[in-house]
Amino acid sequence: MENRRNTSPYFCAVLIYRYLSGVLHFLIVHHSNDGRGPYSIKFPGGCAELEDLIDRPPMHPANCRRTLEREVAQETPCRIKPGAVPKRFRECSIGSHWQYYYVLAYEDVEWLGGAAKADETQSGNWVKYDDLAYVLHPSHRSALFAALPRFGLKIPAQVAR
Repeated sequence: MENRRNTSPYFCAVLIYRYLSGVLHFLIVHHSNDGRGPYSIKFPGGCAELEDLIDRPPMHPANCRRTLEREVAQETPCRIKPGAVPKRFRECSIGSHWQYYYVLAYEDVEWLGGAAKADETQSGNWVKYDDLAYVLHPSHRSALFAALPRFGLKIPAQVAR
């Protein structure tokens, strides 16, 4: 399978969050490049595809939105509601390949069914923010750490050491 990072101008991921019993949780997905493993834990997202690249330049916000909408629909049992505005909070590049990370509130997605039902946490898809530091893919871990101050939180002390 071809690595889309080599051909895609950018990657987008979204940190969909909610509070359960007053504690910040994020929606995560289990990802494998070939669908068989090994799996990594990450936030919903992926590389741009040709159908996303309608506006110019390629990294136009409307293109990034299309990428986010497609990836959320492909990887989770939900979709981004029309009119919801994911907020970009981090961008970085690896060579000429850009990565954009967004945050989006639970209220801004529509649940369509599936494993991560809106009122359940036992599926494992909603994970407390401080537990994610140990299991996330490294590039998504750095995005989590960049997002925490938006919620008035710090990197968990046991990780910061």
